[in-house]
Amino acid sequence: MASGDSEQRTAKRKEAASWLKGNPDQLIRAANRFVRGRIEQLGKDLAICLCPTVQMNHGSDRPFLETRAANFPALMYCVSFLELLSCLYAGSMRGNDANSAPCKVKRYAESFMGYTEETVQELALLFAMFRNKVAHATQPQGVFDPPTEWVPKQWRNETEWKRVTWTVSPGLRPVAITLGREDGTVDAPPWPLKYEYRCTVSLPLLAHQIIASALGENGYLQSLPGDSDARGNFADCMGDLFPPGADWMPPS
Repeated sequence: MASGDSEQRTAKRKEAASWLKGNPDQLIRAANRFVRGRIEQLGKDLAICLCPTVQMNHGSDRPFLETRAANFPALMYCVSFLELLSCLYAGSMRGNDANSAPCKVKRYAESFMGYTEETVQELALLFAMFRNKVAHATQPQGVFDPPTEWVPKQWRNETEWKRVTWTVSPGLRPVAITLGREDGTVDAPPWPLKYEYRCTVSLPLLAHQIIASALGENGYLQSLPGDSDARGNFADCMGDLFPPGADWMPPS
């Protein structure tokens, strides 16, 4: 792409975002339409993923008696939608060291999901374990060795490795994400993997928390009328998600 063409596209995105910032009523309507539309689609996708279906079991004499839910696609939808909300709140669909995906998710979760500085670390660990691996390799590592910036603070003064395995549950649990001590071994190819902790995720409760963070009484959408920074950040993201063409003109 020619430099001049790229500069024109960037200028048009900024022009469109600036127009949206100057029309808060239009922005709030657009935000509600956009976010609620994504939530409706998320609900449809999760309903399909979490509905157990009969699977063929080729290694059994009873090949049609195994029922499973599609847990990983459901988790991917939840994690992706949470990241989208965090980007809208932060004002950038892109990431860098100062505005990385986990940093944005932490800020959003503390603002709208009821997480504290301590409990949000478990959400960050979930992101580290599942985000890229599920998207690019269909499932996470059987045992995860989190880097320092992802681990809960209570681990950071300890020198030994902290290895975490996981359970993704399609059922309701008291807490969306739990991290508990458990010593064991995963019998995974090409060799057994020891672990000391297990992260358990309740998909329905996690999905409920994410949706409530957007639609709830103190949620993201409700914050927009009184938060000019959040409105401006939403407008900036719209310029990235829906880039206007060279012939774009402000709606009359």
